[in-house]
Amino acid sequence: MSTENGKNSLVETQSLLEESKQPSTLNDSRGQQGVQQNADAVNNTFNLPQNYIQTDPWIYRMIVGTLTSTVLICLIGAIALQANGNKQIPELLTALGTGSLGALSGLLAPSPIKR
Repeated sequence: MSTENGKNSLVETQSLLEESKQPSTLNDSRGQQGVQQNADAVNNTFNLPQNYIQTDPWIYRMIVGTLTSTVLICLIGAIALQANGNKQIPELLTALGTGSLGALSGLLAPSPIKR
């Protein structure tokens, strides 16, 4: 690696570091424009309508199905481990099951905001 390439990458890294130190929030108009530009670029790349993620029912169904299957697999796994004589259920199995159940209940609970 030549020293010229090393200097260029160092300068790029320093400029990225300086940009990351600048305060930026989503409430900032620049931040909102950047987020909107990124969303528009994704939509244009895949030829999607503007609010595809919010209006497509299949994405919601896939998420609910995945979380439900995770809960059921964890439940069946815990029952199978207990039936084989294991005294304790692994913490990972418990964490996956309860996390998925919490996410599922959060998705299926009605929104408190009235439209």
